[in-house]
Amino acid sequence: MEMEVDDSVPMSHVEELKYLLTLAKHPETISLLNNALKKSSNEQNGEEIKEVSMKPLTTTHKKQLLTSTKITSYGWDQSDKFVKIYITDVKGIDNVGADNVKANFTDKSFTVELINVGGRNYSLVINGLLNPIDPEKSTVKVKSGMVTVSLRKASAENWSVLTAREKKLKEAREPKPSKPDEKEDPGAGLMKMMQKLYDEGDDDMKRTIKKAWHDSQEKRAKGEEIM
Repeated sequence: MEMEVDDSVPMSHVEELKYLLTLAKHPETISLLNNALKKSSNEQNGEEIKEVSMKPLTTTHKKQLLTSTKITSYGWDQSDKFVKIYITDVKGIDNVGADNVKANFTDKSFTVELINVGGRNYSLVINGLLNPIDPEKSTVKVKSGMVTVSLRKASAENWSVLTAREKKLKEAREPKPSKPDEKEDPGAGLMKMMQKLYDEGDDDMKRTIKKAWHDSQEKRAKGEEIM
């Protein structure tokens, strides 16, 4: 039986082998064509599968942007060699691992970042430390429910506060001792002090001050020395 072929449409290798099979008569020729057809069909199927697997996925995934929160609550203490900062007031702190923590130290500052903790990023940034530290020997350790920042002191001196700014604020709040007025009569200063004691004292204190004042006035009138 003859098969009509449309010459205007080029045949693939497989189609051509199938066409030749319709023309073949000898058993060996038929066997060779069948083997060639099987091989060509497998190769074509492999190319089609490979092409599908190489196609890009049509589903797009947007990169998740996490909210960043500054850490403002922490504790600290010190030893002769270290100043230690304790971070505990972070939601999800129990699930923090070493891979979630990044740190950077300089001689007068440090930054600690907690990455993707409970769906958020957290950061603690302290600039202007009270005294210099050794960045190479400063570390961050993660324990259950706590992140500990260990700042190695450059010198073994006591830190009254954590930063130089805190020290200035503390000093500004402390009352400054008043300087005596050189032009002021020393007796006037004593009078002010006595008046303050009288105003703030109880009845016994007021009676005592009145008596002392009366006695001093009598001695002054007699020209006696007032002790």
